[in-house]
Amino acid sequence: MGQQEKVSTSLAGAVSEGISASLAAVDAELDRRYPGDPGTRQPVHTVYVPGNVFDAGTVRSWGDQALAALDEHAPDAASFAAVLGLSDDLAEDVYGRVRAKLEREPIEDLRVDFEDGYGGDDEDRDAARAARLVSEAYANGTAAPYTGIRMKCMEAAVRDRGIRTTDVFLTGLLEHGGLPEGLVLTLPKVTYPEQVTAFVRLLEAFEKAHGLDAGRLGFEIQIETSQAILAADGTAAVARMIGAAEGRATGLHYGTFDYSACLGVSAAYQASDHPAADHAKAIMQVAAAGTGVRVSDGSTNVLPVGSTAHVHEAWRLHYGLTRRALARAYYQGWDMHPGHIPTRYAAVFAFYREGFEAAAKRLSAYANHAGGDVMDEPATAKALSSYLLRGIDCGALDTAEVDALTGMTRAALDRFAARAAATSPPRPSSRLGRTAARGGRPPASDRRRRDLARAAGEERRAEHHPLRRPSAPSRRRNKRSAAVRPSAAASWATTVMPSRSASSMSSKPTRATGRACAARIRTAVTVTRLFPAKSAVTGSGAASIPRTAAPTRSGSVGPGETHSSRTGRPASSIAAR
Repeated sequence: MGQQEKVSTSLAGAVSEGISASLAAVDAELDRRYPGDPGTRQPVHTVYVPGNVFDAGTVRSWGDQALAALDEHAPDAASFAAVLGLSDDLAEDVYGRVRAKLEREPIEDLRVDFEDGYGGDDEDRDAARAARLVSEAYANGTAAPYTGIRMKCMEAAVRDRGIRTTDVFLTGLLEHGGLPEGLVLTLPKVTYPEQVTAFVRLLEAFEKAHGLDAGRLGFEIQIETSQAILAADGTAAVARMIGAAEGRATGLHYGTFDYSACLGVSAAYQASDHPAADHAKAIMQVAAAGTGVRVSDGSTNVLPVGSTAHVHEAWRLHYGLTRRALARAYYQGWDMHPGHIPTRYAAVFAFYREGFEAAAKRLSAYANHAGGDVMDEPATAKALSSYLLRGIDCGALDTAEVDALTGMTRAALDRFAARAAATSPPRPSSRLGRTAARGGRPPASDRRRRDLARAAGEERRAEHHPLRRPSAPSRRRNKRSAAVRPSAAASWATTVMPSRSASSMSSKPTRATGRACAARIRTAVTVTRLFPAKSAVTGSGAASIPRTAAPTRSGSVGPGETHSSRTGRPASSIAAR
């Protein structure tokens, strides 16, 4: 052995302790705002069905229709591969897995729609019926792993209706056995963070009324307006929405057509690969990173129906858009028709099958400290493990083959991916009992949301508690500090409320107004620190336009992407891959 080095230090232990103490608040804030991935399975898609159409056979019906489309338009692996451009070594495997998936689990995430897609004349009845059918499906094992509703938004014109439908549906679930673990709620057309907060208050009231654990109910936020991406003051509103959810947000879902129309994109070019869509989703992705909130892509409105040529062109479009999204780390999207499911699963399975061996070998080399032609870091090892776990969850990969190539168990993969525990699709095998009717014990991810919601609520209440008012000496110090920094509030007022002049404000603001202004200043300062660069955009109105077919446009593709075209025109005009 060589000579042992003498280790000397110059700083007392108190220095390290002092630094740690000074960063304690930052440590707590990081842990609260960025808890990391929840460790649960993320579905590869969301299917929405109008509330007046949804019935007990919806899931199986979609699977049967998708299988019938394959039988008619691509009856074997070779023909399906030819349509999508799958390589020979993937053709049989992908086609077989797609058919097996359609028979076993055709829908991973189902949303009963009471918003844009709803066309019934008795929403109370349809919401109550949906609750009963969802409960029965979970009880008999026929439910999609994740199921819930999309209610109307928090805008004034439809707010009361959205609140009532949410209440009717959730109350019905409790009456018919309890809240299933796979329950998902989707809040659409969110424009201001305050609308998210309002929905949180609604869920809090429901939990309190039924004695449920705080934070038991989570929800997704659907981003369909430009104001949700960039607020009037130039900040990223979507980041503030995640905070406004107080730990309850589970996902951010991009609304392709409403968002495009809000920006004035013409119907011919409304698509998930439009530059405006890429910008919005990139902001969503950055805002959600590390928070445990997942991002979902939108959908295409080109339906694979009609002649075989038309179906093939629509399949190519959908496959290309899905592969493009996966390469950009959008692992979930929305499907509008049973004919979309075969290409959804084909794209997902091909994505994981193509990269499986390379990812497994790289992860194994990293875990075993073996050499190789790629030098990976811990963050990349985490991404490799997450990639393999996603492939296993959706059925693209088998646990046994991953174990064989990596030498790791599922638990080991979970540890590398920093997941709390391996989770299988939530699917109760028997009717939920009395405990579940009271809400049951929420799964780990729900308990995490509950804890975050409770902490946020306590922080909010403490902020306005009279005991937190500064003492007289503190008020004097604050007054002196304000005298030497008179521009802070003025700067905020100019930036955040440019339309309000000094003459339009009361000369004698109330105490409540003062507290509200102080809270806004704190928010503005925090957001400014997070998002210092400000810019302005203008929209051209939020009017919806018909989701009709539109001309297509061929374009170049980047590395690892497949050809994609704009939505529209009869699908026969979409360029072949």
